[in-house]
Amino acid sequence: MRHFLSRRSVLFHLVMLRLGRDFLSSDRNFTAITEPKKARENVNVWEKKRILIVGMSESPHLHSWIEGIADSEIAKEIWLFPSDFPVRRHKNSKIKVKEFPYFAFGTLMNLMFRFLDILTNRLWRSYFLYREIKRIKPTHLHFHETQHGAYLYNPVAKHPKNRFSGKLILSTWGSDLIAYGKMKSHTKRVQQTMSWVQLLTSERIEDYDIATQNGFSGEFLAPVYTTVGSKAIDFNSTQTSKRNLVLIKGYQDNHGRALNALKSVELLSFQMDLKQFKIKVFSASESVKIQAELLSDVVDIEILPRMPKSEFMKFFKEARVYLGLAISDGLSTSMVEAMSHGAFPIQSQNSSAPEFLINGVTGGIANPWNIQEVADLLKVALTNDELVDQAAALNRKTIIHKYNWETGISKLEEVYA
Repeated sequence: MRHFLSRRSVLFHLVMLRLGRDFLSSDRNFTAITEPKKARENVNVWEKKRILIVGMSESPHLHSWIEGIADSEIAKEIWLFPSDFPVRRHKNSKIKVKEFPYFAFGTLMNLMFRFLDILTNRLWRSYFLYREIKRIKPTHLHFHETQHGAYLYNPVAKHPKNRFSGKLILSTWGSDLIAYGKMKSHTKRVQQTMSWVQLLTSERIEDYDIATQNGFSGEFLAPVYTTVGSKAIDFNSTQTSKRNLVLIKGYQDNHGRALNALKSVELLSFQMDLKQFKIKVFSASESVKIQAELLSDVVDIEILPRMPKSEFMKFFKEARVYLGLAISDGLSTSMVEAMSHGAFPIQSQNSSAPEFLINGVTGGIANPWNIQEVADLLKVALTNDELVDQAAALNRKTIIHKYNWETGISKLEEVYA
């Protein structure tokens, strides 16, 4: 009966996985992966790269990474196993993206994924990921982000029948270790993940200390930016001091603290007249929309609707100041976009901002909980024309040097070496 169920029933495998039992299919010719060199010689895996990425397929950050693979010509095709919902949005002609489940995308499939997530606590994804590894035989298994992606591999990472012999890569996106690496509720899963990762990439060098504290002993590479780098910088924007727009990132969630940003605006409104400035909030959470409406009596504030990125970029070109607060972050894409277009960036300190900004000179680096500090930085940016113009020129040079596409591609090639 067990043999029959193991061949016919996915549910059986999920139950066995949940119980910590042997759930993988039997293989009489099985050779344990205790001899990786021999296995690599047999399959010659390094002659041709077969990259299987596990990540949030809805994320534009992952799309940028895939575009980087395409431009680098590391591979002509990749496989993508979604850690969220499957989408078919990969239209780069240079690369073929084969995304699980391959045959169907849309609302019905998303509902199916959600149903299975609730039913099995996402364990079904671990099972099917194992099946994909066994079928594809990748040379590189790359997890983009820890909590959604790498955790899926934990149930099968040390299983004796997992014969994966390629390179295990984890790229952190910001809060992976900065926040969750210090949370007791995640300690066991983070430590389990760090026990099998061979190459860890990060947008912040500081992640290395947190990783080693959780048992990591592999190769570390930083900074490696998920969004690779900037392809072009617009030098034709209006002079920063002549702009009157304040652009605020509206995330209020596990990490984002947009309500603190709005509170700093309210505090500043008691100190100076802000009516001459327009404030626009993008990607606003529901609580942020409510707070913005309450503020509309004292400041000129507007919630921006969702729009294509190409259309949204015009607001960075018009912004005098960009403000983004979070309790943990990597390299904020919005911050580097603000820098690229001449806006004066104010970003929370627990991020990559200290590597890109000089506090009070080229931007503001703030404690996201210190409302007064944020308000003071915002006041300086709104009143000091010389400061914001000089910052714009310096920031463009920083982006050219630290966040250009060519440098990002070279880092990406190191990852898949």
